[in-house]
Amino acid sequence: MSSATRWTLFAAQLPFLLLCLLPAVAAASRAERAGAAFRGSSDEPPRILSCVAGLPRCLGVPGLKEAREWGCPIVNVTQEDGSTEEETCNACKAPPTGILATCAGQGMTNGTGRDGTPVTFSLPVDMESLKASYFRWTLSDGRQTHAECAVPNGGPAAEPNERQTIAIIGDAGGWSTASIEKLEIVGPLMLLRPDGTKVSAEGLEYDGPSLAWENGVVLLDARLEALSTEGETLSGGIRNQQTFPNHCRVNFPETTHRIRTLWDGGISLDGNRELTPERTDLFRIVDAAGAELPASSVLGLADLGSEPAPQGDAERDAYVADGDNYLDVCLALGDGAAKPAEVTVVCGPTTQIAMPKGLKRASNGLAPRADMECKRHTVAVKSSSPPTTTPAPTSDAGNRCTRSLSSILLAVTVMMEMLTGSSFF
Repeated sequence: MSSATRWTLFAAQLPFLLLCLLPAVAAASRAERAGAAFRGSSDEPPRILSCVAGLPRCLGVPGLKEAREWGCPIVNVTQEDGSTEEETCNACKAPPTGILATCAGQGMTNGTGRDGTPVTFSLPVDMESLKASYFRWTLSDGRQTHAECAVPNGGPAAEPNERQTIAIIGDAGGWSTASIEKLEIVGPLMLLRPDGTKVSAEGLEYDGPSLAWENGVVLLDARLEALSTEGETLSGGIRNQQTFPNHCRVNFPETTHRIRTLWDGGISLDGNRELTPERTDLFRIVDAAGAELPASSVLGLADLGSEPAPQGDAERDAYVADGDNYLDVCLALGDGAAKPAEVTVVCGPTTQIAMPKGLKRASNGLAPRADMECKRHTVAVKSSSPPTTTPAPTSDAGNRCTRSLSSILLAVTVMMEMLTGSSFF
């Protein structure tokens, strides 16, 4: 396709996209405010729940050779013909050029071999106030460094009912022997209260256990709510058909409730292979009397990908998920059914959950310097009221406007890629 043709197609679509954009922005704003409403109360002071030493040196790895030399995670992945091939972690595969494109305008000049540390707040972040320079690491060798990139819009946890976690990229000591001692917010980063007002996060600090490169994943929060699609991405568009929509009713239409879980980092089985919808064995869910919920009530997992449970190792290893730190446990709870009171993360030999850094120590002597594992832990399930359920899309042929802001922005991104030949991660 010629450059002139590409520009002609883009120009033809642009008025339509702009026409749809204003109502979509309004809908996303409503969903974000509603999402904030069930994450806390207005009188709770804001907190940093975690800052994870998530991925040392291994954001933006040019290839498998460098991944091995740099001590990045290496996993054997089953192919369609039954053979296995070595791959590095999913986040590691983000191309350096893609990282620079994502971080454009923030001053980052190097997208190769960077450190990543997701920061999770007790409230959603006002994305208009987001700046990388507001995040400052203090390292054990005395250095203080600022993040060079804060992934825009809260990605990958960028759905309107998420956005509590900001992935920051820069030099957090991954190429040295230093560890991270503290993360501080040193600028007017704003958070959204449930009532729609804003509160500054400036001055907040985190110096907890998630800062150790060697520590495994931790469940931060679990909330029971009647299922709603408010704030969910309801279309994957051209590029993300395997990822969205990924709410509970995509694969489990009988879902009435979900336990929405928030983790301190993006979760997978080993940094490469994703969790899949049938893996309810990863958790033990009990009611207030300590009785385990019946299997008929615990349907499966969601907020992963849009595909159903895979069949066989090759499909399982190729499963595509959204890569963020939210996970839904889909429930079918009839009238009078016992409600979940606790979630135990099993973390056994065959039920490990990992962050992007995987489960094995680095092979080159740098961090992580010990094998990592998730350790069995239990979190109380809180009750919350979700936003009003989004009506199903109408079949009216005249209603052609895309309902999802993320879908509109995705369409613009794809068109820009067509024009420029570049690829964003």
